[in-house]
Amino acid sequence: AGSAAEFPNPGTFTLNISSISTSISVIIIGGGGGSSNNASGTLGGGQSGYSGTASWLKWYSGLNGTGSVLATYTAAGGAGLSWGQVASNISSAGGAAGMPSSKAAGGAGGAPNGGAGSAGTFGSGGGGGGGNSGSGNTGNAPVTGRAGAGATVSQLITKPSGAQSVKLFVGTGGTGGQGFSQFIGGNGNVQGANVGAGGNGGNGFVSVADPNSGGIEVDLLSIVNRLTAAGI
Repeated sequence: AGSAAEFPNPGTFTLNISSISTSISVIIIGGGGGSSNNASGTLGGGQSGYSGTASWLKWYSGLNGTGSVLATYTAAGGAGLSWGQVASNISSAGGAAGMPSSKAAGGAGGAPNGGAGSAGTFGSGGGGGGGNSGSGNTGNAPVTGRAGAGATVSQLITKPSGAQSVKLFVGTGGTGGQGFSQFIGGNGNVQGANVGAGGNGGNGFVSVADPNSGGIEVDLLSIVNRLTAAGI
């Protein structure tokens, strides 16, 4: 059988499907959600993470993704983490990891004492930042919420009658909430908030396995057809 064509990077792609194939195996993963930043709220500046975008696959009646759309399969993007899901502003605990996708663990949470959250991969959610310990109006806090992972469609799908190709779209991971340092100064105001950015969600993923895309079955069929044409 033909090996799977894998698409780990965002964008739109097309594949022609063998005329003798009756079905294909697909894995479709939506982009993961971004984590919020780790602002505690005492100094403002909280920003939510953005949701990931959906990934999809569509059957087309013509070659190279042309003609009419005959069927669509969609994997939704993961939800971005809304700001405010944080622990105490005097805690130095690490941040929460993003939610795992069907293919990858979530982005790691930031290390204790203010470590930044890491980006997700293959549709997993981004990690949240850790907090800095201290007393008073500390500007950041450990993120306790978890950014969502993209949904997965993983199945053998039947080729619609008249279909010749598929077009697919790999969704992007959502951007994490922006980090910054506040330097207010004067009159005893806090000099810096040191708010860490939330980790970005992982980009989506799509794979398509056509059992007759250049595998040994196609080679043998081609030989048989040539022998038949030659009258052998």
